[in-house]
Amino acid sequence: MRRHIIISALMLTLGVGVARAQSLGSLSEALQLAEQNNAELKALRSQTDLTKAEARTEAVMPDPEVSFGYLWHDRKDVGVSQSLDWATLSGRRRAQTLAVDTLAETSYLVGRQSVMMRVRMAYVSVVYGNALTQILIERLDAARRMEASLRASLAAGNARQTELSAAIVARASALAALTRAQAELDESLAQLAILCGGGSVSVSQSDLRSLGSLGGDFKTWYAESAGGIGTLMVAEAEMNVAGAKAKVESANRAPQITIGYMGEFTPSEHYEGVTVGLTVPIWSAKRSATRTRLATQTAERQLEAKRQEVRGSLSAAYAKALMLGRVAAELRETLATADTRALTLRALEAGQMSAAEAIATDALYYDAATEALAAERDYQMAVAEIEAAAGRY
Repeated sequence: MRRHIIISALMLTLGVGVARAQSLGSLSEALQLAEQNNAELKALRSQTDLTKAEARTEAVMPDPEVSFGYLWHDRKDVGVSQSLDWATLSGRRRAQTLAVDTLAETSYLVGRQSVMMRVRMAYVSVVYGNALTQILIERLDAARRMEASLRASLAAGNARQTELSAAIVARASALAALTRAQAELDESLAQLAILCGGGSVSVSQSDLRSLGSLGGDFKTWYAESAGGIGTLMVAEAEMNVAGAKAKVESANRAPQITIGYMGEFTPSEHYEGVTVGLTVPIWSAKRSATRTRLATQTAERQLEAKRQEVRGSLSAAYAKALMLGRVAAELRETLATADTRALTLRALEAGQMSAAEAIATDALYYDAATEALAAERDYQMAVAEIEAAAGRY
């Protein structure tokens, strides 16, 4: 309740209406909202459509040429010609267009994966902020109770002023930590709102463990996920585009034929018939073949290099995530069995523990609780990065 009062008061101070904020009850809702409203995704979609449209404009026959000549003595010449593009007639340009379309859509997919990963990470930051503020509100409440207890003891002559001063400092420190955490939470909410389209959002979830987890071993995960890794899909699409371009250039190295019609007209007679032209790429064919071979070879090698790079980096990230998960689990288990806050307050009130000892004991617990939350947050960030790489959210 106290946390809600603090948040509401802050939002009213900033002039933000609580009722206008869209409540995101789960990570999937945040991802769905971003899918619909994210400005970067809309721009990526437009860029993808533009790239595909530009590729289609190139997959057509050359435009026909028409000429008209008016000579003296009432002579007129008319000519119409059409180049026959073997790459277009054989369907190779269309295959290149499809390869470019695939590359454009795959590049969009990678961009989308990046946006969705940032949405998930922002959501993790908000949930972490919610959990952290809850812990720090508990810390502030405990510090206030300890201060009240020492004030009562001091009034009864059972405590010293120095002990009360230490409790006041502990309470001020707890309040400062809560204020900083609330500011960071507000910043995370603002970032999430931007990624979701710009409107105000609110998140009540505070359980980091419910957001996801990794299990098993990397080899199994990679075998199941390799087909959805966006960077590899882009590298494969780029190799396919290079192969399609090579086939188009191979067709262009063949002699190109132009057919047409020509007519000559005078007042007394006229001549007309069919024209045929032949373009033989004698000088450019060899260089074009060398360039095509090198481009295809480069794309294949880049794909193999990307496969090795991606597998290595994901393997290291997977191992790191598992380690962070173990650290978070161990800290959770330790905190579950080492919560002595209630005992500490009773011991202080009974005179069995000094104020300095009580403050130090509580500080130790809350520092460990904060560290445990940070470990869980880091684990969830690592999981988000790995899952996004495979197109999972």
